[in-house]
Amino acid sequence: MMVADHELAERLQAEKQGQLSIEERSKLFVQLMNERKKHFARLRAKEKRRKPPTKAQNRNQMCTCLKNMAEMKMYMKINEKVEAEVDNDQEEAEMRMYMKIVSDAEVAIDAIPLATKPPIIVYWK
Repeated sequence: MMVADHELAERLQAEKQGQLSIEERSKLFVQLMNERKKHFARLRAKEKRRKPPTKAQNRNQMCTCLKNMAEMKMYMKINEKVEAEVDNDQEEAEMRMYMKIVSDAEVAIDAIPLATKPPIIVYWK
């Protein structure tokens, strides 16, 4: 009995596989072809990326690199000048603060003489 059921199941599966319509088969075939196209396109792109650059490409890359380096150096010089000007402005503000005149009334001086000499009396004849 079991063998008969198994054979019946196999026969039904085979009929279902054979019953795929022409439209379904064509859809599956189109999907397969699209996947293959994408796969081979990926392989071609990968191969292009693996190729070493030509002399002209190397030259262009080097020119771009040197140009960027020159721009960076210029930027650094300008940045140093700006920083120097900012420092000068800060120094000027600090000097103005020190140069501010303070009236004598505001300042109380408590000076203690460190050494005192007695007046010398000289007798001249």
